[in-house]
Amino acid sequence: TITNVLDFGCGPGSLTIKLAEYLPNAKVYGVDIDRNSIEKAKENKAKENIPNVEFVLLENDHMDESWTKKFDWITLVDVLHDLPNPNFSISDIKRVLKDDGIVSVIDPCVHSDHKMNQGNQTAAMLYVFSTFLCLPCSMSREPAVGNGVGWGVENRAEFLKSNDLKILGDEHNGFVQFQKA
Repeated sequence: TITNVLDFGCGPGSLTIKLAEYLPNAKVYGVDIDRNSIEKAKENKAKENIPNVEFVLLENDHMDESWTKKFDWITLVDVLHDLPNPNFSISDIKRVLKDDGIVSVIDPCVHSDHKMNQGNQTAAMLYVFSTFLCLPCSMSREPAVGNGVGWGVENRAEFLKSNDLKILGDEHNGFVQFQKA
């Protein structure tokens, strides 16, 4: 039974609100580091009148200690490659994930070895967007790793494994799920 869901990097809360609609018996939380996004998410919640959703601004990129082992399911949609400090974020995500919880990540499906993306028009387009959107986010605060879209699925898989996470299913596509190892 899913009782608590976290949408990490929720932006204006569109997905978060939909999850709350589809899971009326669960409490769904959306968190983001951007104050404007959280304010917009709260406005969207008020328009939709969804009682089981809450939006929280992440201060210092750290989730509340009371959330330790709280969440059955955590989503990161187009977020992981944008994080300025993915090691810290994934550590915090592991902390708030229940021992039997699942994390679902949707991230661009490009190879870490850029030569393998040759001829892939979608990858080319994503690299352009990444230059103006993803990289500035990933460079916005220390340690400013600068992954962006170019991080790629192979590097993402290695990152997850190196953080003691077990990937469920195919690790080399745009949708990956994992749990604590």
